[in-house]
Amino acid sequence: MVRIKILEAWAILRVLNFKRIANAFKTILNYYLTQITKYAIIKHQPLALSIEPTSICNLKCPECPTGTNTLLRPRGKISLVEYKKIIDQLPKELIYLNLYIQGEPTMHPDFPELIQLANNKNLYTSTSTNGHFITPALGKKIVESGLTRIIFSVDGTTQESYEKYRIGGSLHKVIEGIKNITSAKKKLKKRYPLVIIQFLVFKHNQHQLEEIKKIAKDLSVDKLEFKTAQFNNYSDSPVEPPTIERFRRYENTHRLRIKGKMLNKCWRQWHSAVITWNGKVAPCCYDKDAIYLLGDITTNNFSEIWKSKESQLFKTNILQNKKNISMCHNCPEGRSFWS
Repeated sequence: MVRIKILEAWAILRVLNFKRIANAFKTILNYYLTQITKYAIIKHQPLALSIEPTSICNLKCPECPTGTNTLLRPRGKISLVEYKKIIDQLPKELIYLNLYIQGEPTMHPDFPELIQLANNKNLYTSTSTNGHFITPALGKKIVESGLTRIIFSVDGTTQESYEKYRIGGSLHKVIEGIKNITSAKKKLKKRYPLVIIQFLVFKHNQHQLEEIKKIAKDLSVDKLEFKTAQFNNYSDSPVEPPTIERFRRYENTHRLRIKGKMLNKCWRQWHSAVITWNGKVAPCCYDKDAIYLLGDITTNNFSEIWKSKESQLFKTNILQNKKNISMCHNCPEGRSFWS
């Protein structure tokens, strides 16, 4: 545990400079000032961004709009030309870049190059994958690209429990994908990327928590994270929320009501945004279909979009009428757990 904390801290420290540190303080200040004024103050640049390599995926996860084919926006992958344009105009104050929103990022044919281009800007880079396409060759390229962190979704310790949610998936392939990254790290004598197993807890796999701990240890991953599952509805889902209280995101098993009281605040809106594969800038990853569009990076500069009228209005609405924003109803951000 101490080792991973040191590596995580160093991964952040090594990308910091005076401009980025100053912007981080400015971000925090602006965020707290908005709580007083109830008006969006955006005199800073974001600390983090997510860029979507592709909105296409090989799995059919029942609570994912990509997997259920209910994503309303077009499917596709970002072109290398457009990605380079985006990377070149990102603010120099940016610290963190996540190469994932929807879809399976390693299905992008130029995925290692996407990472490399981001690392040329000295950014902390991260991604999340189902692991099915990480061959020994791709694993080596990913490690060489300089990726900081990679999260593998492993939601079961047997094929039966794994595929109940990761429909169409193979637990064996995921395990092999993890081994291909850890093996490449060892051969290349690299500490990064940090390899993390993420385990979504459901009713059908909650009895496997100790087993996944053993698997994570045997695979020599850097970290194991248990995460609460997001549901879009309970009635039509083949999976059920866990009965273990600390792993339940919702108040009960009958209604989609997230724990805690919704407050007119959201830290995410002041420190980050997302960019879809075709250049649409949206407020966050909970806006799956980019309905609350802030702008289009293929026609406007990102910094202009970040401080645009649309961005101001959306953030002000968060501060004044968050309950009227539909995507916020299924998000745990900015909630109070005090009565």
